[in-house]
Amino acid sequence: NWVLHESCRQLKDWQQRLPAKCPKLAVAVNLSAVQIKQNSLPMIVSKVLAEYALNADSLELEITESVLITDTSATVAMLAAIVAQGITLSLDDFGTGYSSLDHLKLFPISVLKIDRGFVSAVGSKGKSETLLIAIIAFAKALEMKVVAEGVETLEQVEFCTKHGMPIIGVIPDEEQFVEAERQAKAPIDFAPDCAGAKAIRGIANKLRELNVSTAT
Repeated sequence: NWVLHESCRQLKDWQQRLPAKCPKLAVAVNLSAVQIKQNSLPMIVSKVLAEYALNADSLELEITESVLITDTSATVAMLAAIVAQGITLSLDDFGTGYSSLDHLKLFPISVLKIDRGFVSAVGSKGKSETLLIAIIAFAKALEMKVVAEGVETLEQVEFCTKHGMPIIGVIPDEEQFVEAERQAKAPIDFAPDCAGAKAIRGIANKLRELNVSTAT
């Protein structure tokens, strides 16, 4: 649980050092298969939040479908106890591995993060894009927030904007980044190891100076 502790510690540090810029800053932490099997996880999470005086809504816990294939009833109860604290639970990399629509209705998930494998199909006009549209509609019918991962082109930005999806992108080209921000009209998060990340962050800082909403 070191990652959980360290993430919350860092979040609190940012909130204290940059109170004006980070009033609603939150952090997302991946849960491992080992953690999912810990019956004490709800208590552990609660204690960590209390230790750093963080609100529950400032923490998002991410799970992947591969960790949900065993001990279903016990896992549902444990995750429900976590969500009851006010913590957001998201399903990461949806569309890979053990994808099942049953997971969306069975587990207390409020955020669905669609894997880049589906997002890359945007523009193909094939079955993958049709399936992506259906997944978005299904998730929204269940009142879930849908997030697109691995957005790399302006066409994908336009698609996400059309379907009301926040973006997690890896756009390496600086001009495309500026245009993507303009078209998305919503925050775009970038993976720290993506190509051109340093240049992108420089542009992001400039956009902030111009009061353009973005996130890195």
